[in-house]
Amino acid sequence: RLAASKIQAEWWFGHPTYPGKGVDEKWRESDQREWHVKCRGCGEEQHLDFWQNIDREREIYVCRSCNEHLTDDDRRNGRWIPTVTEVDGKPPKWHGYHISHMVAPWIPCWKVLEAEKQSKEHFFSKVLGLPFIGGGGAVDPTLIRQANMWPMPSDVKPLQKFIGVDVGGPLHVVIGNERGITSLQLLHDDQGIKPEHIDRFDRMESKWGKLHQLMLMEQPNLVVIDNAPSGKQQVAFQQLHPLHVLRCIYDNNNKRQGDFEKDKKKDGTINANRTRIIDTVLGAFGKGEIPVFMDPNDPFFDGADRGTSKIQNCLVHHWGTLYQSGADGQDTNIVKRDRMNNVIRTWENAGPDHFSHATVYYYLARSAGRYSGTGSGGFMPGSGGG
Repeated sequence: RLAASKIQAEWWFGHPTYPGKGVDEKWRESDQREWHVKCRGCGEEQHLDFWQNIDREREIYVCRSCNEHLTDDDRRNGRWIPTVTEVDGKPPKWHGYHISHMVAPWIPCWKVLEAEKQSKEHFFSKVLGLPFIGGGGAVDPTLIRQANMWPMPSDVKPLQKFIGVDVGGPLHVVIGNERGITSLQLLHDDQGIKPEHIDRFDRMESKWGKLHQLMLMEQPNLVVIDNAPSGKQQVAFQQLHPLHVLRCIYDNNNKRQGDFEKDKKKDGTINANRTRIIDTVLGAFGKGEIPVFMDPNDPFFDGADRGTSKIQNCLVHHWGTLYQSGADGQDTNIVKRDRMNNVIRTWENAGPDHFSHATVYYYLARSAGRYSGTGSGGFMPGSGGG
């Protein structure tokens, strides 16, 4: 017992499971020390990241900046560096150490890649030392942070533009190209706007007027917009920009072969299985298929105040509010059931999640079309799939 101990200290060890619970809760209250390795090529000191420090073809660890091989000795001769100086405006309560297989010099890279083929839960929790993202858990914001690949490589010349729009109070907008996400915007009605101007596309004080101007400026190949709550304004926006806007309707249709398809009865709409398309987008983030080419310090990416646990209006935090309900079929907090009274696995939110859905709509826009030329006029909506 602590009272009888000369040291009177406690240690917590464990594999993280659900984000913010158990050992992960202790980790978040710590100074979050990561094992940093110095590159012999460029001299950058960095902690090993599965999505940035592995060359899959050569099955070796590499520097994230210059691609220099990081040897076993390089990994062995690293040091622990705190990555957090404040937690909710106060000093961290204790030291925390993130120990993954990647920092163990006796575990070669090929074994980590081999472990990736096992269940996601085992790989994230037992190999990477990260909370599990799916399968009854919640989205770990680390997944989105690790997708940041700023800046976009200079040799990349995107040919297409895609936009996703979530409709709520303000409009949450995700802008990107065929390679990844490039910017986020939040479009509000101006304070003091006249009621009769709120839905006007020709008024710049209106959020819909701002979205119209964004269309003229960006000239996207395709926009997918949330059809909720009524769809009336979305239809008008679609008519203003024919052939370049699809309205998305979420459903729970598990009989559909793909994650989404264009509605054959309703022109200009796309139906997407809500749970499966979110699964797919999270998987695409994990596989590096949706890089984010935004300055990591952009408040729309990861918030303006890093010293608070308050959910901020940004990409990382909005994805971090999502959690699964009904994953084991026996959840006490049942959200939805099918006609046979079976539990339906769904993604629910514990806070604002608008930019996460705008990301889904961006992904649908990117996936639903085929390129047939240049500029805004070169796009024709595709037949869907997924």
